[in-house]
Amino acid sequence: MFFLKGLYNTGNLYYILLSVKDFTGEALDFLKDIIIILVIVLVMRTFLIMPFKINGQSMYESYYDKQFIIVDRLSYRDIPLV
Repeated sequence: MFFLKGLYNTGNLYYILLSVKDFTGEALDFLKDIIIILVIVLVMRTFLIMPFKINGQSMYESYYDKQFIIVDRLSYRDIPLV
């Protein structure tokens, strides 16, 4: 708080409070964005795609041990489109 000592004397307390208000508003916006991103990722991982790690030899020559692949989950569901 030593850096605010000179600001109290000049009457700039209003500007200090505005900067604190701006910071809290930006922090809440950042938190809101993080929550939206987490919800989107959870929905995608639950219903659309799923990552797998290949363990051992694969039946395909292009997949190697300990390689990550992404599999879509929609093609395995029996949902008619129309």
